[in-house]
Amino acid sequence: MHSGTLSIEEYHSTDPKEDRHIKCVGRNELVTIALHRELAAQQRAAIDVAFASMADDPVYHAEARELATAFAAADWEALRVAEETR
Repeated sequence: MHSGTLSIEEYHSTDPKEDRHIKCVGRNELVTIALHRELAAQQRAAIDVAFASMADDPVYHAEARELATAFAAADWEALRVAEETR
């Protein structure tokens, strides 16, 4: 996590006129891009946490087994058809 403050060197390094690798109009656009990226990263992290909790969820595992059993015949049929068309 960042402290929320920029050193003077970091501040000056965000000037697009000083760094040709920065592909934005100005600092405001750079901050907007950074915020979008950070929010997306936080959303991905929240999704990862939700999926991780599924690993120990007996209800989820029971439902997953039930679905796998229900679709087993269809899965084998799809594989058979795919193998025949090769």
